[in-house]
Amino acid sequence: MSFYILLLCGVVLSSICVSYAKYKETQLIAKFITFNILFVPAAIRYGIGLDYFNYTHIFQGTMRVSESGFNFINQTIAYFGGNAQWVFIIVSFLTYFFFFQEVETKRWCIYAPVFLCTMYAYSFNTLRQVLCIAMAFNALLKYQKGKKNRAFIIIFLSYFIHKSALFYIPILIIVNLFKFEKKYVIILFFMSFCFSVFIFPKLIRGVFSIIAMTSYSSYLWDSTFGGKAEISSGLGRMLRYLVYFLITLCLPNNKNNRKLSALFLFYITTDFLAQSILILNRIGRCVIFLYEPLTYEVYKSRKQQQLYFLIMIFCILILFYLDLHNGFYGSIPYVSIFDVR
Repeated sequence: MSFYILLLCGVVLSSICVSYAKYKETQLIAKFITFNILFVPAAIRYGIGLDYFNYTHIFQGTMRVSESGFNFINQTIAYFGGNAQWVFIIVSFLTYFFFFQEVETKRWCIYAPVFLCTMYAYSFNTLRQVLCIAMAFNALLKYQKGKKNRAFIIIFLSYFIHKSALFYIPILIIVNLFKFEKKYVIILFFMSFCFSVFIFPKLIRGVFSIIAMTSYSSYLWDSTFGGKAEISSGLGRMLRYLVYFLITLCLPNNKNNRKLSALFLFYITTDFLAQSILILNRIGRCVIFLYEPLTYEVYKSRKQQQLYFLIMIFCILILFYLDLHNGFYGSIPYVSIFDVR
């Protein structure tokens, strides 16, 4: 556990240097350091993460996946004489590259710590899905900067890495199209709660029977993904709901901010539904990763940004603590390839 706490401290300090350094050369060095603090442990890890040995079996050919893009990565590594560890090296590099490539320099101090506390453990466990999330996030930032063609190309390519790329299209639509005034947030919050708790369980059998006929059936019946989401239960869940709910209500009420209300409601609904379909936790985590930095952008004055930064740090530290307490998704203790030689 201490390893990941030190990792968080390093990321916070180096990302602050990125955002507040006066010279571009210093910013580039700090970016390199921040990126590698995240990348190197992910690249040289051994046997940690729920899917680690599944991906080694895929590389060795004893397991198969249907996505041609990921198969191409494996085949290319094998062609040049690499071993299974290179899969983790290359996919980790691509994941963190897509996450940070379009992030503005002054925002690294926000995105890097939030990424570590919300997505880093997932990048150890679900390589293909998190790479898809990274590509979707990259596409979103490109879309917002007017690079629409590039954004759609990246989303299209991410489908060949993992079919879950289709799950993140609604997030892009919500962020760019749907907007709710704050006065509707409370009403829609309770409507979402009622649907998820009272109506959805009655429909779930029909949904399961449909999904069971697809390639996603393992996510319903495999014990790795089954069961109850302890990380999302009890006090941790209520604290997150309360904090994000209050943040949403306190946002300035204008057209640009109403999309955040829609994003918050989408997160709540997804998190409720995840009690029946655990894999939806991944979508909810992706939404929260987007929600906090996008909310930070709302505040223009320095004092408002500093206040929200403290609130946001509080939120992600709660999530980070709960993750660590529950084993960081099979990533505690940290083991590198040098520890087994």
